[in-house]
Amino acid sequence: MRLRYSTQTLFLCTAVIATVLGSWTLTQRIGVPDVVVQLEATLPLRPESVRIDHDPMRSSYSSDPAPKPPWHFVGNASATCPFIVGVDWGTMGGHLFGTGGRSYFLWFFGATLHLQFLDNFYWNS
Repeated sequence: MRLRYSTQTLFLCTAVIATVLGSWTLTQRIGVPDVVVQLEATLPLRPESVRIDHDPMRSSYSSDPAPKPPWHFVGNASATCPFIVGVDWGTMGGHLFGTGGRSYFLWFFGATLHLQFLDNFYWNS
């Protein structure tokens, strides 16, 4: 038995797939940097906090010891699906005073909404 699809059905399927892939690409290229900047602006940081490029509490690729506090890390951001951005973050304000995790945001062309019910906390001191 041969399946028959109309031209309209094939066009509709192609349009849906193209829209999803295009939205995902826009989220990765524009939304991820936008969310990273907004997250870093909202973290409760001390003025002398140093930004580092990896989370020393979770990173196995770096043998460098953690810098002296205060420091913060925002990175490893990605578009997990169209219009949803996940960002790893961590802050250390002093000895035994820090936290880190992964937060998810709904991004729609500049507007962001923090999806707190999806947050994961990896470490807390």
